Amino acid sequence: MAKRPDLSANQQKIVGRYYANRDSIVETRLAEVVSELYLATAEGKQAPMKRLWNSARAALKQKGVADAQIDRIVETQDLKALAALAGQVSR
Repeated sequence: MAKRPDLSANQQKIVGRYYANRDSIVETRLAEVVSELYLATAEGKQAPMKRLWNSARAALKQKGVADAQIDRIVETQDLKALAALAGQVSR
């Protein structure tokens, strides 16, 4: 990370730690999205589904998954495939 004079030394350390742990943050968020999608599906809630699928798409892109694979899973809303893929990218 480039030095930013507008941030204090403490703030620079916080930002640095965020970027150092970014992969695990994305993995955790992807796991949370899978859980939230499962619960929303089980309860029949349709309102948050689009937002959650968009979050899943963004997290998978950050993990470097191929666009074709992401599109197939998100467009079919295949929760089982999403969970399997989330497990693969976490390893």
